[in-house]
Amino acid sequence: MNQFLIDLQQNMEVSMHAISKESEHDLELANRNKDCLNKTMELLNDFVRKYEFQSIEDEIRFFKEQRPLFYAEYIFWNEVFFLESNFPVGKKWQIRFLKKELKRINNFFERHKELYKYYKQQLKLHDGQLFVRYPDEKLLSVEENPELDSKISTAYSSLFAKFIAFEKLAAKIQNSIVNLKNGEGEKRGLEQTHRLRWTGTKAQLIELVYALASSGVINHGKIHVKQLFLILSEFLHTEVTHYYPYFQRMRIKKKDRAQFMSYLSECLLRRMDESDENPRFS
Repeated sequence: MNQFLIDLQQNMEVSMHAISKESEHDLELANRNKDCLNKTMELLNDFVRKYEFQSIEDEIRFFKEQRPLFYAEYIFWNEVFFLESNFPVGKKWQIRFLKKELKRINNFFERHKELYKYYKQQLKLHDGQLFVRYPDEKLLSVEENPELDSKISTAYSSLFAKFIAFEKLAAKIQNSIVNLKNGEGEKRGLEQTHRLRWTGTKAQLIELVYALASSGVINHGKIHVKQLFLILSEFLHTEVTHYYPYFQRMRIKKKDRAQFMSYLSECLLRRMDESDENPRFS
């Protein structure tokens, strides 16, 4: 199971990276990513239908932590495609449209506020009822599950995925509203005139995010790693999923556990040395 998920994630990231480089505008980017994620979900669902979990704990981990990350990407890019496809002309109407979508997202969180608290607080008390496909007792009606095939998901797993996707989508919309109010982005809709892109490896970004979250330099340390990934992924136009397994592999290394941090330090010191020799080019 774990190796399948790692391979699936890597293939997804390679495809989306290529799409990001090839796409000329955000509508094309969203459309192609949407199709890519649809194929990814088909592969994942086919695998799960045939897979036998070795324990209840494995099943809970999959439906609570692993599957929602993939499904959240699918939801997010479908939502972005909808926004880009229906984005109106004119600053006033654009802001009104975005605020309406933001209200829709907030209404969703309000409807599911108890479960959202469970998600945000990372509780475990009811995991056996929420993230097992055939629990002894159900806490939510089947009608709430957008995926009707109970073999591939649970209602709560799908909602957790939507929490992740809508948090990311809300951040994107809020950023677009700010840009429009500041006079930016009107002609290009949600697309930014100049894109900042992460061109390093996923492992390097994961190391950087964990370092920032651990240092306490953002919000006095009161920020969750997941939230920081959502923000930086949006800002740097990249996708990072399944970052926890990467961190665990970094953690168990016997040496060079923070290789990227060492590299950044070397780059900074080299620039200082070069600036000493050529102050004009610092």
